[in-house]
This record gives sequence, structure tokens and C-alpha cells, in this order.
Amino acid sequence: MNAPHIHVALTHIPVIGIIFSGILLLIAFLTMDKKWQRVSYWFIFFVAISTIPVYLSGEPTEEIIEKLAGVSESYIEEHETIALISFITMLYHLKSSFVHSHTTSNSIGSFFSRCKQVVF
Repeated sequence: MNAPHIHVALTHIPVIGIIFSGILLLIAFLTMDKKWQRVSYWFIFFVAISTIPVYLSGEPTEEIIEKLAGVSESYIEEHETIALISFITMLYHLKSSFVHSHTTSNSIGSFFSRCKQVVF
């Protein structure tokens, strides 16, 4: 498998995963079920982690895709900018959760509370 295959195959995990995780989290909050809230937070965590190989395979994919006929350079640049913003946001929240792990008893929980601030 080369970079474009990896990029296209894994791109669906964060897109579909965040929708599923958001619905699961909404149901968990509406039912006030702490167990399902934790499950949905773990889903969000793994969806966030899945963005790493997607982002890292993006640049090699761009090098191949931009040589194809009919590919818009402006679309690729816009896609890259949005991906960079999303990736930096995810890294910030992961870093913040680990930095605060010594001051909070639940570092994963603090990570998800930061995610909720960004998403909602």
C-alpha cells in the first residue's frame, strides 16, 4: 500500500467515527449514563488518534495527486489548510491532557472536556 491508498482508506475513520461518537455521546448525556459517556469519550479518543496516519499520509498523497489531469491546485491547498488546523487542534488537546495528568485524576477526562469545548 502506498500513501494515497492509506490516506483514502483511513480518511473515513475520523469522518464516520466522529459522527458515531457524537451521537453516542449525546445519547449518553441525555440518559445521564456515566458508563456510556466514558465509552463515547474513548471512541472520540481513538478517532482523534486515527487522524495521525491520515494527516501524515496527506503530503505524499498530494505529490502524486497534483500530477493528475483535472486536479485543482487551489482545492488541494484548501484541503491541506483545513487538515493542518484540525491536526494541530487534536495535538494541542492531546498534549494538554498529558500535561495536566499530574494535576487531575483523569487526564483522559480533561482531554475530552477540551474536545467538547472545541466541538460544541
